[in-house]
Amino acid sequence: MRAAGLPTVALAGQGSPDRNKPLTVVRQGEARPVQLAAGARATTQLTFTPVLGEADGYCASGAEPTVAPSIVLGVGGGALQLAPADGGDFALCGGSVRATAFR
Repeated sequence: MRAAGLPTVALAGQGSPDRNKPLTVVRQGEARPVQLAAGARATTQLTFTPVLGEADGYCASGAEPTVAPSIVLGVGGGALQLAPADGGDFALCGGSVRATAFR
């Protein structure tokens, strides 16, 4: 598998890939292609602007929080759908995510 250095990230579209909401990926560090052998691993760290407060959370910017049950992480032409380990939702402010290059 070949990764292009950074993932693509989208909020999942409630069961329909054509309804996914792409997020702008802000690079953290130098991105370069990574070649993986079968069974090898690569990592990236994603950082979202969090929603503040409890159940009726808010964004410090005044924007409306965005909530989705899962995200779609694009890697080397394929994609993985990921959900929070606690069974909750992803909640974020804004339309961007910071991502480190694959390593």
